[in-house]
Amino acid sequence: TNTYLFTEYQLANFAQTGERVWHARYDYDFASLGIPGLLFSTRYAKGDNAKVIGFNGEGREWERDLSLGYVVQNGTFKDVSLRWQNASATSNFARDTNENRVILGYTVALW
Repeated sequence: TNTYLFTEYQLANFAQTGERVWHARYDYDFASLGIPGLLFSTRYAKGDNAKVIGFNGEGREWERDLSLGYVVQNGTFKDVSLRWQNASATSNFARDTNENRVILGYTVALW
């Protein structure tokens, strides 16, 4: 289920009752270093004060996401993208999780 929260990350959505969340994000475009199409992003979120059904105590969680992607700039495969995403999440009320994704993308104009 999508919640469309600004705190919706790859593994967690930080939407527990009463949860306080802070987060930070950093993006870098390598075009300024002469590598157009190469992009890096990292995000971190930390939540506390969560009231979780079935858990006795204050719920706390954090997640760190990394993304490294490249979009081909010209040639036969122009606009084809390849992205690696890694996420690590830790919580005192749910199982810790680590996940890797590799995403191949291509946009097709319909009209």
